Amino acid sequence: MENIPYFYIYKNASDDWRWRFSSSGGAITVNNSVSYMSCEECKKSIESLMVDIKSTVIIGDRNYNWLTL
Repeated sequence: MENIPYFYIYKNASDDWRWRFSSSGGAITVNNSVSYMSCEECKKSIESLMVDIKSTVIIGDRNYNWLTL
């Protein structure tokens, strides 16, 4: 699924549901550290994140200055 970013849902070795996010170039950029008992719970966490991302801002520590980037 290259050329578009995507969430990938899978079962881990412990039979729990997990997700990871891949960039449009195919690189895995986020591995979720939370395990879910059901696929539906896993999918809901992704959907919640997708809603939150729309209003996300970038912040940083005292060394980060967004005005110079």
